[in-house]
Amino acid sequence: VVLTHYGTVVFTTGGTYTWNLKGDSTAPNRAGKDYDQINVRSATPGNGKLDLDALTVNHKFNINVNIESGGTFNPNTTHTWQIIQTDNGFKMPVDFAGQFKDLFNVTVTGSSIPSSQFAISQSGNNVVLTYTPVPEPATVLALGVGMLGLVRLRRRY
Repeated sequence: VVLTHYGTVVFTTGGTYTWNLKGDSTAPNRAGKDYDQINVRSATPGNGKLDLDALTVNHKFNINVNIESGGTFNPNTTHTWQIIQTDNGFKMPVDFAGQFKDLFNVTVTGSSIPSSQFAISQSGNNVVLTYTPVPEPATVLALGVGMLGLVRLRRRY
């Protein structure tokens, strides 16, 4: 689903945006098909912003990533999606000195993927969500064993 709002959208403490993910594509033309997106458009000069003024590091907004079953999401590759696009950026909290991501909690439903693998950030006037896979323990072990073998070979020769 692509939701387009003309004016200013306000995110308040404890509010939740359930963002649905179906497929791998991060292409903008796939918004509404493979993933959800909110577009905040300017109806008059000065609006078209995402208002985050009510949020703090202790009073956050929730992003619930809902990974839909039967989709084509590949958890083995890195992905970045524009989940919110704005015409005029953000109204940030007064005296906020933290990082953009500190204003959000990310949770995951529909999958056993831990929420720590998803990160919220700001890119220009957009909110982006990035997924970074964590290597399987067997992969890490194989790399470690391979490195030890190289160290031993180097010491011999």
